[in-house]
Amino acid sequence: MKNQRLTFFIFISFFFLLYAQAFAAGGQWDKTLTFLEERFPAVYEQLGTVSEMNGDRIVFVLPAGKKAPARGSELLVTTRDEHPIYLQEPSTLIKVVSVFGEKVLTDRVMTVGRELKKGDNVVVPASPTIYLYTNIRGKDGYAPYRTLLESLLERNLEVVELTEPEITDKPERYGLLLRLEQSESLLVCKLQSIYSKDTLLSLSSEASAATELVRPAGREVALARPVREITQGQQIPYTSPGRAYPAALFGEQEGAPFMARTLTPAEEEFYNLSGEGFTRLVITDLNGDGESEACLLNEFGIYLFQFANGRLEPLDQFAFDEEVIPLHLHSIDLDGDGADELLVTLSREILHAGNADNQLASMVLSWKRGALVTMARNLPYYLRAIEDRAGKKVALGQTQQPYDQYDGPIFKIVYNHSSGTVTRGDLYQPAAEIYSLYQFNLDPADKDHILIIEPSNEVYGYYAPEEKVYAISPRKYGDYQEVGYPKKMQTEEFNRGGFEKQGSRMLFSARRFALINRFDHQTFIINKERQSSLSLVGETMNRVLGKTTGGEDSLVGLSWRGKQIAETWQSADIAKDIIDFSFIGDKGYVLVRDARGEYAIEAVR
Repeated sequence: MKNQRLTFFIFISFFFLLYAQAFAAGGQWDKTLTFLEERFPAVYEQLGTVSEMNGDRIVFVLPAGKKAPARGSELLVTTRDEHPIYLQEPSTLIKVVSVFGEKVLTDRVMTVGRELKKGDNVVVPASPTIYLYTNIRGKDGYAPYRTLLESLLERNLEVVELTEPEITDKPERYGLLLRLEQSESLLVCKLQSIYSKDTLLSLSSEASAATELVRPAGREVALARPVREITQGQQIPYTSPGRAYPAALFGEQEGAPFMARTLTPAEEEFYNLSGEGFTRLVITDLNGDGESEACLLNEFGIYLFQFANGRLEPLDQFAFDEEVIPLHLHSIDLDGDGADELLVTLSREILHAGNADNQLASMVLSWKRGALVTMARNLPYYLRAIEDRAGKKVALGQTQQPYDQYDGPIFKIVYNHSSGTVTRGDLYQPAAEIYSLYQFNLDPADKDHILIIEPSNEVYGYYAPEEKVYAISPRKYGDYQEVGYPKKMQTEEFNRGGFEKQGSRMLFSARRFALINRFDHQTFIINKERQSSLSLVGETMNRVLGKTTGGEDSLVGLSWRGKQIAETWQSADIAKDIIDFSFIGDKGYVLVRDARGEYAIEAVR
């Protein structure tokens, strides 16, 4: 009898112990649930309307007496129409940056629908989808997880349980990541934005260290955006933003970033050039004195000018001692002395088994004692200087395949101080698996994003770890065919007429594609609306100026915004061929050629 009573007492004690644990576990989520209820209403709550826009900066106005949202809050913009707010479609997710008076400054986080416009409603997201993630094995038998899940469902919240650290993006539904993870003796609960990765709430309590874990705590939960099926000629609709920044944010336009303001007539610069066949322009500081020099490349050499009294005055000339094809020109301080060197990519034409071919013979020039001198020559590499995500310049190189334009991995170009030579350095890992060193730029906003010019002349945004396309430019940027050079073919083919075999084909050097971090982290590209025809000169296959068709070229600034490569700036259209461009300080210049074949340098307008 005593044993029966003892057994019954143990059973009752165990039952109440389990009940108490479950109750305690349920109570510990009160702060999390209260936060969700207070931050996110059951239906959209209107905060104001969009009043000003520029690129990804958006301002909305609060009605009188409306409480301003907290800094860092994520809000939705809905497309304004005749329907009630709760039926309006979300277009953009924004994040509060600051509040000044009745105006709220926000940044675009991602675009989820149509492009926003002035007058659209700004609302607090309602009843978010909760993506529940844990690193605990056997989660359904783990009381804290089970009570958290039940508490969320009791409040009619939509819950998606994650079995892997990955969220499939459904942009039409606003969502939050709720993490319940055990780390050593702590049980940590965090509420995070799945878009900005910001932590909104964090709680912790003691937990048993004996719980079995599937994976360590803190593993990043990726937002896996679906791969866009891209067909030839597909375009993403877009609306070019206004060019002036909101006056309320920056005061007078002189205080705005350089690309936001329009050059006045007094600021316009135009320099005629005497000479022909210029293919590249770089404006840089070669002697480290803080003054800019204009460097021009053609098949005869490098021409150096200084800006003085509204004119370009000749400073020096470096003549090539052999016939070359001028492909590319870049500048970078390679030896760390405070003055830039010139990376000059050249090729010479050769014959291979009777067929035209080319051989890279690049060089590096520096400014010493008032003249351009050779630091390295006959380098069998394509050369380029880029800005990385932090704005630091990096010199890159790549070789040429026997039968193709580019070969193998992209590597660094370095200066060896002990030997005083320019050498091939380590592989440049951010550009791993990229075909050409001239076709890519890194996205400063995301370490896994890369912008690439495709053969279709569109710019694609790639998610590098998976080599998948996540974004695409709104249009094609035209054929750039300024400098042609021959490449032998592995097997001879009949020409287009079908009567003669040919063992070479014409390649073209790539247009400049440049990330300039100081100009709002934009990547710049030449938009070619004008088309130049190239013709052959004897057997050299070099390019000459042909007849130019109508149209107007321009310079375009691009930024990766949400699911599109957006055009965030565009220069004035010009009825001339834009050959190249360069930026120095707060100014931009283009190298242009008119219909008569005359060249000039013009300030960007």
